[in-house]
Amino acid sequence: MIGLGTLTQRVGIVALGRLSVTAAALATNMILSRTLQKGEYGKLQEVFVHIQIAINIAAAGIQTSLYNFLPRLGKAKQKTFITQSILFVACVAGAFAVGCYVGAEAIAHWLHEPDAASLIRFGAGALFVSALATIADPLFIVAGRADLSALAACLTAIVHVVLVGVFVRSSDTLSLFFLIFAAGQALRLLWSLGLTLARLGTPHWLTFSPSLARQQLAFLFPVALVAVLDTVSSYLDRVLVARFFDAASMATYVNGAVELPFLGILMGAVTPVLLPHLAKLLSEGKLDDAHRVWTRAVRKGAVILFGLFWLFLWISEEFIVLLFSERYRESALFFRIYLCLLPFRAIAFQPLLFALGRPGTVFVGAAADVLLNFVLSIVLIRNTSLGMAGAAWGTVIATMCQCAYYLIVIRQEMQCAWRSLLPWSALASDMLVAGAWMAPVAFAKLAGFGAIPLFLFALLLGGSYIGFVVYPTLKDHRKAA
Repeated sequence: MIGLGTLTQRVGIVALGRLSVTAAALATNMILSRTLQKGEYGKLQEVFVHIQIAINIAAAGIQTSLYNFLPRLGKAKQKTFITQSILFVACVAGAFAVGCYVGAEAIAHWLHEPDAASLIRFGAGALFVSALATIADPLFIVAGRADLSALAACLTAIVHVVLVGVFVRSSDTLSLFFLIFAAGQALRLLWSLGLTLARLGTPHWLTFSPSLARQQLAFLFPVALVAVLDTVSSYLDRVLVARFFDAASMATYVNGAVELPFLGILMGAVTPVLLPHLAKLLSEGKLDDAHRVWTRAVRKGAVILFGLFWLFLWISEEFIVLLFSERYRESALFFRIYLCLLPFRAIAFQPLLFALGRPGTVFVGAAADVLLNFVLSIVLIRNTSLGMAGAAWGTVIATMCQCAYYLIVIRQEMQCAWRSLLPWSALASDMLVAGAWMAPVAFAKLAGFGAIPLFLFALLLGGSYIGFVVYPTLKDHRKAA
Protein backbone atom coordinates (compact mmCIF):
# COMPACT_ATOMS: atom_id res chain seq x y z
CA MET A 1 0.00 0.00 0.00
CA ILE A 2 1.24 3.48 -0.81
CA GLY A 3 1.92 5.49 2.35
CA LEU A 4 0.90 9.07 3.01
CA GLY A 5 4.51 10.20 2.78
CA THR A 6 4.84 8.61 -0.66
CA LEU A 7 1.63 10.27 -1.85
CA THR A 8 2.77 13.62 -0.51
CA GLN A 9 6.10 13.19 -2.28
CA ARG A 10 4.34 12.39 -5.55
CA VAL A 11 2.08 15.43 -5.18
CA GLY A 12 5.17 17.58 -4.68
CA ILE A 13 6.88 16.12 -7.75
CA VAL A 14 3.80 16.62 -9.94
CA ALA A 15 3.43 20.18 -8.61
CA LEU A 16 7.04 20.82 -9.65
CA GLY A 17 6.19 19.76 -13.19
CA ARG A 18 3.16 22.03 -13.28
CA LEU A 19 5.23 24.85 -11.83
CA SER A 20 7.66 24.51 -14.74
CA VAL A 21 4.79 24.73 -17.26
CA THR A 22 3.46 27.90 -15.62
CA ALA A 23 6.95 29.38 -15.43
CA ALA A 24 7.55 28.58 -19.11
CA ALA A 25 4.30 30.28 -20.13
CA LEU A 26 5.23 33.39 -18.15
CA ALA A 27 8.80 33.42 -19.49
CA THR A 28 7.53 32.96 -23.06
CA ASN A 29 5.17 35.92 -22.74
CA MET A 30 7.96 38.02 -21.24
CA ILE A 31 10.27 37.21 -24.17
CA LEU A 32 7.63 37.79 -26.82
CA SER A 33 6.46 41.04 -25.19
CA ARG A 34 9.99 42.41 -25.35
CA THR A 35 10.95 41.14 -28.81
CA LEU A 36 7.76 41.58 -30.86
CA GLN A 37 5.82 44.66 -31.81
CA LYS A 38 2.56 45.01 -29.89
CA GLY A 39 0.47 44.22 -32.94
CA GLU A 40 2.46 41.06 -33.71
CA TYR A 41 2.36 39.87 -30.12
CA GLY A 42 -1.36 40.61 -29.88
CA LYS A 43 -2.09 38.71 -33.09
CA LEU A 44 -0.21 35.70 -31.79
CA GLN A 45 -2.15 35.85 -28.51
CA GLU A 46 -5.47 36.14 -30.35
CA VAL A 47 -4.77 32.93 -32.23
CA PHE A 48 -3.20 31.12 -29.27
CA VAL A 49 -6.15 31.83 -26.98
CA HIS A 50 -8.52 30.13 -29.40
CA ILE A 51 -6.13 27.22 -29.97
CA GLN A 52 -5.75 26.74 -26.20
CA ILE A 53 -9.53 26.68 -25.75
CA ALA A 54 -9.81 24.01 -28.45
CA ILE A 55 -7.04 21.94 -26.82
CA ASN A 56 -8.73 22.05 -23.42
CA ILE A 57 -12.13 21.13 -24.85
CA ALA A 58 -10.77 18.34 -27.05
CA ALA A 59 -9.05 16.70 -24.08
CA ALA A 60 -11.67 17.59 -21.45
CA GLY A 61 -11.99 14.85 -18.85
CA ILE A 62 -9.60 12.41 -20.52
CA GLN A 63 -6.91 12.77 -17.85
CA THR A 64 -9.43 12.24 -15.05
CA SER A 65 -10.78 9.11 -16.77
CA LEU A 66 -7.25 7.69 -17.12
CA TYR A 67 -6.48 8.34 -13.44
CA ASN A 68 -9.79 6.75 -12.47
CA PHE A 69 -9.78 3.61 -14.65
CA LEU A 70 -6.16 2.54 -15.27
CA PRO A 71 -5.27 1.55 -11.68
CA ARG A 72 -8.33 -0.75 -11.59
CA LEU A 73 -7.62 -2.62 -14.83
CA GLY A 74 -5.36 -5.49 -15.69
CA LYS A 75 -2.57 -5.06 -18.24
CA ALA A 76 -4.62 -6.26 -21.20
CA LYS A 77 -7.51 -3.92 -20.43
CA GLN A 78 -5.09 -1.07 -19.70
CA LYS A 79 -3.81 -1.40 -23.26
CA THR A 80 -7.36 -1.30 -24.58
CA PHE A 81 -8.24 1.67 -22.41
CA ILE A 82 -5.17 3.67 -23.46
CA THR A 83 -5.84 2.87 -27.12
CA GLN A 84 -9.45 4.01 -26.94
CA SER A 85 -8.46 7.14 -24.96
CA ILE A 86 -6.05 8.11 -27.72
CA LEU A 87 -8.77 7.38 -30.26
CA PHE A 88 -11.32 9.54 -28.44
CA VAL A 89 -8.96 12.50 -28.17
CA ALA A 90 -7.69 12.05 -31.73
CA CYS A 91 -11.23 12.12 -33.12
CA VAL A 92 -12.28 15.27 -31.25
CA ALA A 93 -8.93 17.05 -31.65
CA GLY A 94 -8.77 16.01 -35.29
CA ALA A 95 -12.21 17.49 -35.94
CA PHE A 96 -11.16 20.74 -34.25
CA ALA A 97 -7.85 20.83 -36.12
CA VAL A 98 -9.49 20.22 -39.50
CA GLY A 99 -12.09 22.87 -38.70
CA CYS A 100 -9.36 25.39 -37.81
CA TYR A 101 -7.33 24.55 -40.91
CA VAL A 102 -10.24 24.67 -43.35
CA GLY A 103 -11.87 27.63 -41.65
CA ALA A 104 -8.65 29.60 -41.10
CA GLU A 105 -9.75 32.43 -43.42
CA ALA A 106 -13.15 32.72 -41.73
CA ILE A 107 -11.59 32.70 -38.24
CA ALA A 108 -9.05 35.34 -39.26
CA HIS A 109 -11.88 37.47 -40.66
CA TRP A 110 -13.83 37.05 -37.40
CA LEU A 111 -10.75 38.29 -35.52
CA HIS A 112 -10.38 41.22 -37.95
CA GLU A 113 -6.88 39.88 -38.71
CA PRO A 114 -7.02 38.66 -42.35
CA ASP A 115 -3.27 37.97 -42.43
CA ALA A 116 -3.56 35.61 -39.45
CA ALA A 117 -4.92 32.73 -41.56
CA SER A 118 -1.53 31.06 -42.05
CA LEU A 119 -0.83 31.38 -38.33
CA ILE A 120 -4.15 29.67 -37.55
CA ARG A 121 -3.26 26.79 -39.86
CA PHE A 122 0.00 26.21 -37.99
CA GLY A 123 -1.99 26.46 -34.78
CA ALA A 124 -4.29 23.69 -36.00
CA GLY A 125 -1.37 21.27 -36.09
CA ALA A 126 -0.26 22.31 -32.61
CA LEU A 127 -3.84 21.82 -31.41
CA PHE A 128 -3.93 18.19 -32.54
CA VAL A 129 -0.54 17.21 -31.11
CA SER A 130 -1.05 19.08 -27.82
CA ALA A 131 -4.48 17.56 -27.19
CA LEU A 132 -3.03 14.07 -27.64
CA ALA A 133 -0.13 14.96 -25.31
CA THR A 134 -2.56 15.52 -22.42
CA ILE A 135 -2.53 11.75 -21.86
CA ALA A 136 1.21 11.87 -21.06
CA ASP A 137 1.00 12.79 -17.36
CA PRO A 138 -1.55 10.09 -16.44
CA LEU A 139 0.55 7.44 -18.22
CA PHE A 140 3.65 8.48 -16.27
CA ILE A 141 1.90 8.80 -12.91
CA VAL A 142 -0.19 5.60 -13.08
CA ALA A 143 3.05 3.77 -13.90
CA GLY A 144 4.49 5.15 -10.64
CA ARG A 145 6.88 7.49 -12.44
CA ALA A 146 5.77 10.90 -11.32
CA ASP A 147 9.45 11.85 -11.46
CA LEU A 148 9.52 11.25 -15.22
CA SER A 149 6.33 13.28 -15.62
CA ALA A 150 7.93 16.23 -13.84
CA LEU A 151 11.21 15.77 -15.73
CA ALA A 152 9.40 15.68 -19.07
CA ALA A 153 7.46 18.83 -18.18
CA CYS A 154 10.61 20.65 -17.02
CA LEU A 155 12.66 19.69 -20.09
CA THR A 156 9.82 20.61 -22.44
CA ALA A 157 9.43 23.96 -20.69
CA ILE A 158 13.15 24.76 -20.89
CA VAL A 159 13.46 23.77 -24.55
CA HIS A 160 10.31 25.71 -25.44
CA VAL A 161 11.49 28.92 -23.78
CA VAL A 162 14.98 28.70 -25.28
CA LEU A 163 13.71 28.01 -28.82
CA VAL A 164 11.10 30.77 -28.63
CA GLY A 165 13.76 33.22 -27.44
CA VAL A 166 16.13 32.26 -30.25
CA PHE A 167 13.78 31.90 -33.21
CA VAL A 168 10.58 33.95 -32.71
CA ARG A 169 11.65 37.48 -33.45
CA SER A 170 9.18 39.01 -35.92
CA SER A 171 5.93 38.47 -37.78
CA ASP A 172 7.88 36.39 -40.32
CA THR A 173 8.70 33.80 -37.63
CA LEU A 174 5.48 33.76 -35.58
CA SER A 175 4.47 30.41 -37.07
CA LEU A 176 7.59 28.90 -35.47
CA PHE A 177 5.94 29.47 -32.08
CA PHE A 178 3.33 26.83 -32.86
CA LEU A 179 5.89 24.47 -34.39
CA ILE A 180 8.02 24.74 -31.24
CA PHE A 181 4.96 24.28 -29.04
CA ALA A 182 3.85 21.18 -30.96
CA ALA A 183 7.35 19.67 -31.01
CA GLY A 184 7.67 19.94 -27.23
CA GLN A 185 4.29 18.32 -26.67
CA ALA A 186 5.11 15.55 -29.15
CA LEU A 187 8.27 14.69 -27.20
CA ARG A 188 6.28 14.38 -23.97
CA LEU A 189 3.72 12.18 -25.67
CA LEU A 190 6.29 9.87 -27.29
CA TRP A 191 8.25 9.57 -24.04
CA SER A 192 5.14 8.56 -22.09
CA LEU A 193 4.06 6.07 -24.78
CA GLY A 194 7.55 4.58 -24.82
CA LEU A 195 7.40 4.04 -21.06
CA THR A 196 3.93 2.50 -21.39
CA LEU A 197 5.09 0.11 -24.13
CA ALA A 198 8.05 -0.97 -22.00
CA ARG A 199 5.79 -1.53 -18.98
CA LEU A 200 2.86 -3.28 -20.65
CA GLY A 201 4.55 -4.98 -23.60
CA THR A 202 3.69 -4.64 -27.28
CA PRO A 203 1.23 -7.39 -28.38
CA HIS A 204 -2.50 -6.77 -28.79
CA TRP A 205 -2.61 -2.98 -28.50
CA LEU A 206 -5.09 -2.31 -31.27
CA THR A 207 -8.07 -3.79 -29.45
CA PHE A 208 -11.39 -2.19 -28.66
CA SER A 209 -13.93 -3.03 -25.97
CA PRO A 210 -17.43 -1.61 -26.54
CA SER A 211 -18.38 -2.12 -22.88
CA LEU A 212 -15.23 -0.39 -21.62
CA ALA A 213 -15.77 2.41 -24.12
CA ARG A 214 -19.34 2.90 -22.86
CA GLN A 215 -18.08 3.04 -19.29
CA GLN A 216 -15.49 5.65 -20.19
CA LEU A 217 -17.94 7.77 -22.15
CA ALA A 218 -20.46 7.63 -19.29
CA PHE A 219 -17.71 8.80 -16.93
CA LEU A 220 -16.36 11.39 -19.36
CA PHE A 221 -19.61 13.19 -20.15
CA PRO A 222 -20.30 15.00 -16.82
CA VAL A 223 -16.60 15.58 -16.08
CA ALA A 224 -15.94 16.97 -19.55
CA LEU A 225 -19.02 19.17 -19.43
CA VAL A 226 -17.81 20.98 -16.30
CA ALA A 227 -14.26 21.18 -17.73
CA VAL A 228 -15.60 22.78 -20.93
CA LEU A 229 -17.56 25.35 -18.93
CA ASP A 230 -14.49 26.14 -16.83
CA THR A 231 -12.41 26.56 -19.99
CA VAL A 232 -14.93 28.89 -21.63
CA SER A 233 -15.25 30.91 -18.43
CA SER A 234 -11.47 31.22 -18.06
CA TYR A 235 -10.89 32.47 -21.61
CA LEU A 236 -14.14 34.29 -22.38
CA ASP A 237 -12.89 37.80 -21.64
CA ARG A 238 -9.86 37.34 -23.90
CA VAL A 239 -12.04 35.96 -26.71
CA LEU A 240 -14.28 39.04 -26.48
CA VAL A 241 -11.30 41.42 -26.44
CA ALA A 242 -9.86 39.62 -29.49
CA ARG A 243 -13.21 40.05 -31.25
CA PHE A 244 -13.96 43.69 -30.43
CA PHE A 245 -10.49 45.27 -30.22
CA ASP A 246 -7.35 45.35 -32.35
CA ALA A 247 -4.28 43.17 -31.89
CA ALA A 248 -2.25 45.83 -30.07
CA SER A 249 -5.07 46.23 -27.54
CA MET A 250 -5.19 42.46 -27.11
CA ALA A 251 -1.48 42.49 -26.28
CA THR A 252 -2.06 45.08 -23.58
CA TYR A 253 -5.05 43.23 -22.15
CA VAL A 254 -3.63 39.70 -22.10
CA ASN A 255 -0.51 40.75 -20.17
CA GLY A 256 -2.61 42.30 -17.41
CA ALA A 257 -5.83 40.30 -17.16
CA VAL A 258 -4.32 37.39 -15.28
CA GLU A 259 -4.27 36.26 -11.71
CA LEU A 260 -0.96 36.14 -9.88
CA PRO A 261 1.46 33.72 -11.56
CA PHE A 262 1.71 30.34 -9.76
CA LEU A 263 -1.36 31.07 -7.59
CA GLY A 264 -3.32 28.34 -9.39
CA ILE A 265 -0.73 25.75 -8.34
CA LEU A 266 -0.98 26.82 -4.70
CA MET A 267 -4.78 26.80 -4.66
CA GLY A 268 -4.94 23.65 -6.79
CA ALA A 269 -3.17 21.78 -3.99
CA VAL A 270 -6.12 22.45 -1.67
CA THR A 271 -8.67 20.12 -3.30
CA PRO A 272 -6.71 16.83 -3.27
CA VAL A 273 -5.71 17.44 0.36
CA LEU A 274 -9.00 18.78 1.72
CA LEU A 275 -11.57 16.71 -0.23
CA PRO A 276 -10.76 13.23 1.18
CA HIS A 277 -10.69 14.56 4.76
CA LEU A 278 -14.02 16.37 4.39
CA ALA A 279 -15.60 13.39 2.67
CA LYS A 280 -14.52 11.08 5.52
CA LEU A 281 -15.92 13.38 8.21
CA LEU A 282 -19.22 13.83 6.40
CA SER A 283 -19.57 10.09 5.76
CA GLU A 284 -19.27 9.61 9.53
CA GLY A 285 -21.97 12.22 10.16
CA LYS A 286 -19.52 14.67 11.74
CA LEU A 287 -21.02 17.79 10.19
CA ASP A 288 -19.65 20.19 12.81
CA ASP A 289 -16.14 18.76 12.50
CA ALA A 290 -16.25 19.07 8.71
CA HIS A 291 -17.45 22.68 9.04
CA ARG A 292 -14.64 23.43 11.47
CA VAL A 293 -12.00 21.92 9.15
CA TRP A 294 -13.36 23.88 6.20
CA THR A 295 -13.42 27.24 8.02
CA ARG A 296 -9.87 26.68 9.27
CA ALA A 297 -8.76 26.03 5.67
CA VAL A 298 -10.49 29.25 4.59
CA ARG A 299 -8.75 31.24 7.31
CA LYS A 300 -5.35 29.80 6.44
CA GLY A 301 -5.77 30.67 2.78
CA ALA A 302 -7.17 34.12 3.56
CA VAL A 303 -4.28 35.30 5.69
CA ILE A 304 -1.92 34.60 2.77
CA LEU A 305 -4.10 35.90 -0.05
CA PHE A 306 -5.14 39.10 1.76
CA GLY A 307 -1.48 40.03 2.12
CA LEU A 308 -0.82 39.34 -1.56
CA PHE A 309 -3.87 41.39 -2.50
CA TRP A 310 -2.72 44.55 -0.73
CA LEU A 311 0.94 44.15 -1.69
CA PHE A 312 0.34 43.74 -5.41
CA LEU A 313 -2.39 46.38 -5.42
CA TRP A 314 0.28 48.96 -4.65
CA ILE A 315 3.09 47.63 -6.87
CA SER A 316 0.98 46.41 -9.81
CA GLU A 317 2.43 48.88 -12.35
CA GLU A 318 6.00 48.19 -11.34
CA PHE A 319 5.33 44.43 -11.36
CA ILE A 320 3.87 44.49 -14.88
CA VAL A 321 6.69 46.69 -16.19
CA LEU A 322 9.27 44.37 -14.62
CA LEU A 323 7.72 41.38 -16.41
CA PHE A 324 6.79 42.83 -19.78
CA SER A 325 8.63 46.18 -20.19
CA GLU A 326 7.50 49.80 -20.01
CA ARG A 327 5.35 49.39 -23.13
CA TYR A 328 2.83 47.42 -21.08
CA ARG A 329 2.38 49.75 -18.11
CA GLU A 330 -1.28 50.18 -19.12
CA SER A 331 -1.79 46.45 -18.51
CA ALA A 332 -1.63 47.16 -14.78
CA LEU A 333 -5.25 48.39 -14.87
CA PHE A 334 -6.52 44.93 -15.84
CA PHE A 335 -4.15 43.28 -13.36
CA ARG A 336 -5.68 45.36 -10.53
CA ILE A 337 -9.19 44.41 -11.59
CA TYR A 338 -8.26 40.72 -11.51
CA LEU A 339 -6.74 41.22 -8.05
CA CYS A 340 -10.30 41.74 -6.78
CA LEU A 341 -10.78 37.99 -7.18
CA LEU A 342 -7.91 37.17 -4.85
CA PRO A 343 -9.78 37.38 -1.51
CA PHE A 344 -12.47 35.01 -2.84
CA ARG A 345 -9.88 32.38 -3.80
CA ALA A 346 -9.38 31.72 -0.09
CA ILE A 347 -12.77 29.98 0.11
CA ALA A 348 -12.47 26.34 -0.94
CA PHE A 349 -15.93 25.93 -2.48
CA GLN A 350 -15.53 22.88 -4.69
CA PRO A 351 -13.91 20.47 -2.18
CA LEU A 352 -16.79 20.97 0.25
CA LEU A 353 -19.49 20.81 -2.42
CA PHE A 354 -18.06 17.57 -3.83
CA ALA A 355 -17.74 16.13 -0.31
CA LEU A 356 -21.37 17.08 0.32
CA GLY A 357 -22.40 15.16 -2.79
CA ARG A 358 -23.37 18.28 -4.73
CA PRO A 359 -21.47 18.03 -8.05
CA GLY A 360 -24.62 19.29 -9.79
CA THR A 361 -24.27 22.55 -7.88
CA VAL A 362 -20.76 22.96 -9.27
CA PHE A 363 -22.09 22.40 -12.79
CA VAL A 364 -24.96 24.89 -12.37
CA GLY A 365 -22.55 27.43 -10.89
CA ALA A 366 -20.13 26.97 -13.79
CA ALA A 367 -22.88 27.29 -16.41
CA ALA A 368 -24.39 30.37 -14.76
CA ASP A 369 -20.93 31.91 -14.47
CA VAL A 370 -20.32 31.57 -18.23
CA LEU A 371 -23.71 33.01 -19.15
CA LEU A 372 -23.54 35.93 -16.72
CA ASN A 373 -19.92 36.62 -17.65
CA PHE A 374 -20.83 36.80 -21.33
CA VAL A 375 -23.83 39.10 -20.84
CA LEU A 376 -22.08 41.43 -18.41
CA SER A 377 -18.92 41.67 -20.51
CA ILE A 378 -20.83 42.47 -23.71
CA VAL A 379 -22.93 45.13 -21.95
CA LEU A 380 -19.92 46.72 -20.23
CA ILE A 381 -17.77 46.70 -23.38
CA ARG A 382 -20.39 48.05 -25.77
CA ASN A 383 -22.55 50.28 -23.56
CA THR A 384 -20.10 51.92 -21.17
CA SER A 385 -16.84 53.82 -21.39
CA LEU A 386 -14.93 50.99 -19.72
CA GLY A 387 -13.73 49.50 -23.00
CA MET A 388 -11.57 46.42 -22.46
CA ALA A 389 -11.87 46.86 -18.70
CA GLY A 390 -15.52 45.89 -19.15
CA ALA A 391 -14.44 42.35 -20.05
CA ALA A 392 -12.29 42.12 -16.92
CA TRP A 393 -15.06 43.49 -14.69
CA GLY A 394 -17.56 41.11 -16.29
CA THR A 395 -15.34 38.17 -15.31
CA VAL A 396 -14.85 39.45 -11.76
CA ILE A 397 -18.53 40.23 -11.10
CA ALA A 398 -19.71 36.90 -12.56
CA THR A 399 -17.21 35.02 -10.37
CA MET A 400 -18.39 36.90 -7.28
CA CYS A 401 -22.00 35.95 -8.06
CA GLN A 402 -20.92 32.33 -8.50
CA CYS A 403 -19.25 32.44 -5.08
CA ALA A 404 -22.43 33.84 -3.51
CA TYR A 405 -24.47 31.00 -5.04
CA TYR A 406 -22.06 28.39 -3.72
CA LEU A 407 -22.21 29.92 -0.23
CA ILE A 408 -26.02 29.80 -0.25
CA VAL A 409 -25.97 26.08 -1.06
CA ILE A 410 -23.20 25.33 1.44
CA ARG A 411 -25.08 27.13 4.23
CA GLN A 412 -28.18 25.06 3.53
CA GLU A 413 -26.23 21.80 3.47
CA MET A 414 -24.22 22.63 6.60
CA GLN A 415 -27.41 23.64 8.43
CA CYS A 416 -25.92 26.76 9.99
CA ALA A 417 -26.71 30.46 10.21
CA TRP A 418 -25.03 33.01 7.96
CA ARG A 419 -23.15 34.50 10.92
CA SER A 420 -21.47 31.16 11.67
CA LEU A 421 -20.97 29.94 8.08
CA LEU A 422 -17.56 31.60 7.86
CA PRO A 423 -15.37 33.28 10.49
CA TRP A 424 -16.49 36.70 9.24
CA SER A 425 -15.00 38.80 12.05
CA ALA A 426 -11.66 36.99 11.85
CA LEU A 427 -11.57 37.41 8.06
CA ALA A 428 -12.40 41.11 8.35
CA SER A 429 -9.66 41.51 10.94
CA ASP A 430 -7.19 39.67 8.71
CA MET A 431 -8.07 41.94 5.79
CA LEU A 432 -7.57 45.08 7.89
CA VAL A 433 -4.28 43.83 9.34
CA ALA A 434 -2.99 42.95 5.87
CA GLY A 435 -4.04 46.35 4.52
CA ALA A 436 -2.36 48.20 7.36
CA TRP A 437 0.79 46.07 7.10
CA MET A 438 1.19 46.78 3.39
CA ALA A 439 0.14 50.45 3.57
CA PRO A 440 3.76 51.69 3.88
CA VAL A 441 4.33 50.42 0.32
CA ALA A 442 1.64 52.82 -0.89
CA PHE A 443 3.24 55.70 1.02
CA ALA A 444 6.67 54.80 -0.39
CA LYS A 445 5.20 54.87 -3.88
CA LEU A 446 3.59 58.27 -3.28
CA ALA A 447 6.92 59.52 -1.92
CA GLY A 448 8.51 58.78 -5.28
CA PHE A 449 10.49 55.62 -4.60
CA GLY A 450 12.01 54.17 -7.78
CA ALA A 451 10.99 50.74 -9.00
CA ILE A 452 13.93 48.83 -7.51
CA PRO A 453 13.80 50.49 -4.03
CA LEU A 454 10.03 50.00 -4.04
CA PHE A 455 10.39 46.30 -4.85
CA LEU A 456 13.01 45.83 -2.16
CA PHE A 457 10.80 47.60 0.38
CA ALA A 458 7.82 45.48 -0.70
CA LEU A 459 9.88 42.29 -0.32
CA LEU A 460 10.95 43.39 3.15
CA LEU A 461 7.37 44.06 4.21
CA GLY A 462 6.17 40.84 2.60
CA GLY A 463 8.79 38.84 4.47
CA SER A 464 7.89 40.48 7.78
CA TYR A 465 4.18 39.79 7.09
CA ILE A 466 4.94 36.10 6.61
CA GLY A 467 7.01 35.97 9.78
CA PHE A 468 4.77 38.01 12.09
CA VAL A 469 1.26 37.39 10.69
CA VAL A 470 1.06 34.33 8.41
CA TYR A 471 3.26 31.97 10.41
CA PRO A 472 1.64 32.65 13.83
CA THR A 473 -1.83 32.21 12.29
CA LEU A 474 -0.95 28.89 10.66
CA LYS A 475 0.80 27.76 13.83
CA ASP A 476 -2.29 28.50 15.96
CA HIS A 477 -4.46 26.56 13.53
CA ARG A 478 -2.16 23.56 13.70
CA LYS A 479 -2.52 23.58 17.47
CA ALA A 480 -6.30 23.88 17.15
CA ALA A 481 -6.34 20.90 14.80
